[in-house]
Order: sequence, then structure tokens, then C-alpha cells
Amino acid sequence: TLFIREERTVPLVAVRAVAQGSLRYETPEDNGISTLLARCLTRGAGALDAEAFTDALDRLSGSVGATAGRSSFSLRGDFLARHFDRSFELFASCLTGPHFAAREFEREQGLLLQDIHTRLDKPSQIAFDLFGKALWSAHPYRLHPHGEEASVRALTPAALADFHGAWLRPERLTLSVVGDVDAEHVLEIVERFLPRREGSAPPAPTPVIEAGPHAPREVRQ
Repeated sequence: TLFIREERTVPLVAVRAVAQGSLRYETPEDNGISTLLARCLTRGAGALDAEAFTDALDRLSGSVGATAGRSSFSLRGDFLARHFDRSFELFASCLTGPHFAAREFEREQGLLLQDIHTRLDKPSQIAFDLFGKALWSAHPYRLHPHGEEASVRALTPAALADFHGAWLRPERLTLSVVGDVDAEHVLEIVERFLPRREGSAPPAPTPVIEAGPHAPREVRQ
């Protein structure tokens, strides 16, 4: 699904791609995979490794970043209008051909594990985690978006590639392009760099619907 708004006031373009998923599609075994995917998605894609990808964006004065939420996954890009074609090619390569190179994966995995350890040092974070586990017993929202140490350590580049391939398919995306652009040209560029994949997307998992609490629940740690 593509939304385009021509806004000529400034020579900039903002691009956002969003798909349902992230934490809602995780299990205790792969908890944290969406956050790690977001961190690795821009660490090399297409014909460029991580360093070359960052250098290419810098030369174009553009930026690309990903975010994993509780119900959706998003990729954002902000570019100069005169560099839109090349910038969108780089943006799209993160969706169609990320590398998940072992070196970059291990770096981001280590940083995520550090964030988990930091979280466990904060009483407010521990209380918030306990609240989720008390409120839900089976729904994925009981899990933390960063995952747990055991689940994050068990992740692999192949697991990220499989998760990416299942849920970030072009036909599952909602894409918006706003800025100093021509709508017909945007449509041409999107069709060129985000072609539909062969085969159909797997069915999305359906979270367990839980009844609300009928009495107070108390959890202590």
C-alpha cells in the first residue's frame, strides 16, 4: 500500500515503511529478534557492506533507521529531494537485501545484551516487566521488546534472515512518501526497487486472546 503526498515547500523527502509484526509475532524462544533485526537492518545491504552503506548515506546527506515496536516494525528515511532516486534505492535495499553479516550481527547482539543487563539494574524497569507478566500469561505482550539474555544469545544471522523474509515482504508493507516529489515518478521508483516477491507471505500468527483479570494479581521479586 503506497501513500504519496507532494509537498513542495522544502526540498526534502520523508519515507516511511511499516509492517505489522515485531513483538506480537515473537515467542519466548526468539524474544528480542525484532529489536535485533531493527539494529542490523541498516548494517550493510545490497552491494554495500556496513561501512560503505553508511558512507553512501552520508554523501547523500540522508539518514535511514529502523524501529521495532510492540505491534509494528518500521523503517524510516529522510533525504534531500535531488537525491531521491539513489536514496530510495539504499532505503529499499534494507528491505530486499540486508546482509546480516556475522561481524555486524555479533556487534549488535553484544550491545543488545548490554542493554538487557542495564535494564535489570533499574527497579522501575523490573517493576514494569513484572506488570506485563502479571497482566498477560500467554499473549506476546508479556514479553519485553529487548528480549531476555537467553533468547537473544540463541539468535543467529539465519534466524534474522528468516524473520525478515517472512514479515518484511513488500506486499505486507504500508509505504508513505512525503515531500518535494512527483507522484508518478515515485510510483516508478517504488516499483523498480521494491518489486513483489515470488510466492505468498506466510499467515500472520494470531495471539491468544486472554480474559481480563477478575481479581487483583500480585507478583513479587
